[in-house]
Order: sequence, then C-alpha cells, then structure tokens
Amino acid sequence: MIIKTTAILLQSRKYKEKDKLLTFFTSDLGRILVLCKSSRSSLHRWGCSTEPPVFGYIQLYEKKGFYTLTEICAVESLWSPASSLSSLLIFQYFAHVLDRFLPYGNPQPELFQKAQSVFFQWKAKQKEGLFYLFQFLVFFLASQGYAQPWQTCSHCGKSLENNAIEYIYCNFSQGVICCKNCTGAYHGLLTIENPVRHLLSKMFQEKPLNEEEYQLFTTHWMQIDKILSTFFSQVLDQRFASLVHTYASLKVDWIEEKEKL
Repeated sequence: MIIKTTAILLQSRKYKEKDKLLTFFTSDLGRILVLCKSSRSSLHRWGCSTEPPVFGYIQLYEKKGFYTLTEICAVESLWSPASSLSSLLIFQYFAHVLDRFLPYGNPQPELFQKAQSVFFQWKAKQKEGLFYLFQFLVFFLASQGYAQPWQTCSHCGKSLENNAIEYIYCNFSQGVICCKNCTGAYHGLLTIENPVRHLLSKMFQEKPLNEEEYQLFTTHWMQIDKILSTFFSQVLDQRFASLVHTYASLKVDWIEEKEKL
C-alpha cells in the first residue's frame, strides 16, 4: 500500500552497507520507523534530505506494518552553513523528546501541528530557538495529560496570581502546586519564583507573551529549563536531562553559543 503524508525527520541511523533507518514524526501515522534504501550512496538523489533537521512530504510503501521510503520532496531544512551548533543541538533535544516518549504508530494530529508550527517559527528566527523549544515542551506535557493547576494552590485553593506572592512550590509527579502556607502537606517540592510561574501558566494555556514577559523569559530561561526537565523526570523518566546538562555533557560553551542565536 502506498501512503503519502507530511513528516518531520527526527533521527537518521546507518543500516547495513548502504541503507538508513529514518525515524519520522508524521501527521497521519504518528512516529514511525522507515527504511531508506541505498541512501548512503554518494550519488543518491535525496542526499541530505534524509538527514535531520528537515520537514517534508514523503511517500511510503507499507507492507505488514513495515515502511519503505519511496519519495521525499518539498523539503524544508533548519540547517544552513550559518547554523550555530546550539541551534542544531536544540533541534536534537526537540527530536529526542518525540523519539523517546511517543509510542510508535500512534497519530497525534494536534501535537504534529504544534511541532510543525514550531519548526517553521524556528526557521523564521523571530525569537530565540530556546523559546520555541520550551514552548513545544510545555505543549507536549499538556497534550500527554500533564497540565498543572498553575493559577491556584492545589491544597487550599488560594489564588497564586497575586504579585505579592514571592515563591510557589511544586511536585509534578503528585500534580501539586502550592503556596508557602501549604508546603507542610507535601514533600520533595521544587521552589519556583512566582513571575516564572506566571510565564509557565501562560505557556501552558498557549497564551502569547507580551514583550515584557518575553524579556523575562530570556532572563529566566535557565530556571525554566530546570523546571521543565524536573517536570519530565518526575512524570516520564527520572533520567531525563536538562538542556543545560546536555550541553555540559557535550562540553559546549552555552554562553558563547547563546550569543550566536
């Protein structure tokens, strides 16, 4: 059976002597593994179209649940000679989340649309790549059923929108976000500055940030990175590493690379 769909290429791995195994996140099939025959040949017609980060329209031959790539066209790539190492690693982090936490063959149209939107916003470079990454991670968590009650205390119901509140406290595995007066009812709480809670609340509700809030995001991105990685590690995989730690493990100077974004 021939299948045509739109897809984001997440991973490319060597297979046998000349082939590749490609992991696509597709609009119609979800995450799938696809065989691309002879694509490691120097004169192969698709060339770098089978290396991420790319978005394109693909045609597949499906037989008994196995997919073979028969066409890829209208390819858009995030890569360019001017691409910084940081922007490519940010995409790899984005791809890693999808490749690691999405089951095979489970279509999620809304998640794909969000991933596609982020891909092209990222390509347009209207904001820092970090912003689009964190925006997507927030949407991913919400789409998988892990949205949190960011506006009110989980224990007493007190509003957390009061600017006089300096800190709030969270344990994502318990689905808890509470005020200072209720911390004794829970354990293993992460402390979050209330302005950062406000940013995350708006991002989880998919509300746009104004210029002042976006500047606050660029100032507090390391704290947001820590919060989101803690969120992932508590609800999905305790071994999940933050973006900062990923960079550190690769010995990338984040401060120097961030200035190139």
